[in-house]
Amino acid sequence: MVWGAFTNSSTGMKVQSDSLGTISQNIANVNTTGYKEAQTMFKTTLSETLSTASGQTPNFGVKSYVRNLVENQGVVTGTDNWSDIAINGEGFFIVSDTMSAGDLTDPSTYVTRAGDFQTRAVGDRAYLTTSAGMYVMGWMADASGTVDTSGNIGPMYLEPGTLMPGNPTSSISLTGNLPANATLTPSGATKEFTTTDFNGDEKTVSVAWNRTDGDVWQATFSVKDASGTVVNDVVDVTIDGNGKVVDPTTGTWDLVFDWGSGTTNETVTLSGLLPTMSTQPSSVAVYDQNGDLHTVKLLFERNDSNQWYLRFQSEDGTISDLTSGTATASSAGYSIPVEFDGNGKLISPTSLDFTATWDDTAAGTNTVSLDLSGITQYDASSGKTSVSTKEQDGYGSGTLEGVEFTATGELSGQFSNGETRTLMKIAVASFVSPNQLEPVAGTLFRASAAAGEGTVSAIEALGGANSFSPNSVENSTVDLEDQFTRMIVTQKAYSTNAQVFKTADEMLSTARDLKS
Repeated sequence: MVWGAFTNSSTGMKVQSDSLGTISQNIANVNTTGYKEAQTMFKTTLSETLSTASGQTPNFGVKSYVRNLVENQGVVTGTDNWSDIAINGEGFFIVSDTMSAGDLTDPSTYVTRAGDFQTRAVGDRAYLTTSAGMYVMGWMADASGTVDTSGNIGPMYLEPGTLMPGNPTSSISLTGNLPANATLTPSGATKEFTTTDFNGDEKTVSVAWNRTDGDVWQATFSVKDASGTVVNDVVDVTIDGNGKVVDPTTGTWDLVFDWGSGTTNETVTLSGLLPTMSTQPSSVAVYDQNGDLHTVKLLFERNDSNQWYLRFQSEDGTISDLTSGTATASSAGYSIPVEFDGNGKLISPTSLDFTATWDDTAAGTNTVSLDLSGITQYDASSGKTSVSTKEQDGYGSGTLEGVEFTATGELSGQFSNGETRTLMKIAVASFVSPNQLEPVAGTLFRASAAAGEGTVSAIEALGGANSFSPNSVENSTVDLEDQFTRMIVTQKAYSTNAQVFKTADEMLSTARDLKS
């Protein structure tokens, strides 16, 4: 039995020495990002078998083994570094010391919970890497910002100066109010000018305007004091969205006056005689196929209690093809009626389409769908419209100015045009038994048969509340108070085993001395 005491106490001292080594490793890594606590565990082992009167009696010693508590979640704390990211819940970052790896069975592929990443220049790309320079694996987005998580993973990178091409506007939504108390444009108006009769006397000519639709006014000319008549006294005048006379195409009208004693002729410029139309102006931004910005003015003209005409103006293009499923454009196609009910709710049209053809032929054309459903008609103290753009899908070109991770692991790029686009997405690995992963070095682990088959996926595919915490890191899972407690117990166990060894030695010495 004395020999068994030697064996047991010596193995006891060894395993307690192993335990102290594990404790010291834990304490040394108390501030290491992503570090997982290790524990030295003990199990009995047969040290010798003794022959006694009752038969064979086994004598047990002790062995140690290390258990890595990989599944334990560390406390997540915030940082001010965009490339820091922590995992809340299950999963591991996948890293590799080569660009071609990514398969979990590849010996150069590792998993870790340490998300204190940084960028490293390789050629003209800035790769996302660990602090040790290993490549972080995931999926790169395509030019539209779409990520295919069913594809193979690879190293992720940024390209400084990344350009986002412009996107032509095809859809605009409006919001706001048209004042129900806005000034009305009357359906009739009178203008005057002077002419000289056959005898050289000055005469006043009246122009009576009568509106026939949103684009067309009929002008009737007459001599105010009836001292003469106008032979061709009526003309239909068409006005485009810019307020320009387009019919008659010359913008003028030839008048013949009959004064009884003779006739006179005069050509009048119609633009100077047009009736005054009261409008409520707004505008929308339209980006062309080159990403260049154009401003299209919207002119709302109130012509009845719940009736408006909407016209479009552009200083560098032509607006045409006004169409809607619930309203018909005016005869010349330059305006479209807008109607509300008595409660200020829009009746028609809730949407319309128009085409913008730019003067610069390289800019092409835009066919735009305009959503009017967000417009109301109520009295406004200012008497002015508040109609504005709620949203639109066009934007100009821009360069990459900043990046940030999302809770699902996408790296979103912010561009100088105010737009954002997904650039990449972090992949995660999951295992059946994470605690059985093979520890490699520091915070790195490798897939093993005992851990079960590894799966690569997006973090949202893991289900539950698993997510990323951007601008954060996962702290070490080491509890210093617990480690000091374990250290005291280990020290006591080591001392006690040493005392057993010493006592056995003394007993053996006593037995030896009996012979002398």
